[in-house]
Amino acid sequence: MNRTTFAVDLPTQDAPILLDLGAIYRQFQTLSDARKRRGVRYPLAVLLTIAVLAKLSGYSQVAAITDWARACAEALAELFELKRPSMPHQATWTRVLGQALAITALEQLVARLSSEPPTAEVPARGSLIVNLDGKTLRGTIALGQTSGVHLLAAYQADQGRVLAQVAVGSKTNEIGAAPALLEQLALSGTVVTGDAMYTHRALSCQVVEAGGDYFWWVKDNQPTLLSDLELLFTEEYVSAGWSGLEVDFTTVQTVDKGHGRIEVRKLTASSLLQDYVDWPYLAQVVQVERTRITKLKTEHEVSYGISSTV
Repeated sequence: MNRTTFAVDLPTQDAPILLDLGAIYRQFQTLSDARKRRGVRYPLAVLLTIAVLAKLSGYSQVAAITDWARACAEALAELFELKRPSMPHQATWTRVLGQALAITALEQLVARLSSEPPTAEVPARGSLIVNLDGKTLRGTIALGQTSGVHLLAAYQADQGRVLAQVAVGSKTNEIGAAPALLEQLALSGTVVTGDAMYTHRALSCQVVEAGGDYFWWVKDNQPTLLSDLELLFTEEYVSAGWSGLEVDFTTVQTVDKGHGRIEVRKLTASSLLQDYVDWPYLAQVVQVERTRITKLKTEHEVSYGISSTV
């Protein structure tokens, strides 16, 4: 059984939201249907609206959507003025959701439907945090294949919602898909974060020139930059009678205890490399030290990051 997942992320909010079913249906009517006209019994907009209703009822996988739609067949047929009170077979759902429409177009449409109404107010700098994160959807790896549908999402953690996401094609990767994803977002007041794979000059320029800021982690994929950061935060040896170089280090530390271990996190920030390192819009660099202490061992980990804001 091909257990395809219908990938639509809707926002999580504390207050109830009112969904205009007619508006959702009309928006789905704007999507192109890749199926051949001959033999099409259920319009694409009808199937997508039913799938969203199933998703809101807690059913995401194709088998579950199929069962839910059949259980509600009479009501759905009346709602959409269908000629017969029946719902598609699971194979039809799989074919439609997997082949009949462009995933990117669907995700852009859902993002527009689920986003808050636009306002004239410009968010304060750094007031929004958006993380870039990729995932392969469960159940989308077909028999005999090694990969399934892979999406790159822009995720707003404090709201628990996906702002936008794009499909990562088989001939590209998350870095290749990231510029198209960022183009969908209003970045004013936003700090875009991501792991070391997103630490690229072009992506940094795109974020800042669109009105936002970035925070990237730095690893071996940027060896020169990593070497500069390691050198900056290495404790300087000073001979007797001499004074060390003046630094602007700011340090904060947290200590957590629980589950039989102690975890110490120490963050040190500096702006000394702002004019030294040739990285676009660099304003601040950080070193993060994590120490985990248990009865059996002590682990120490050091990470480095860069940001266009302080």
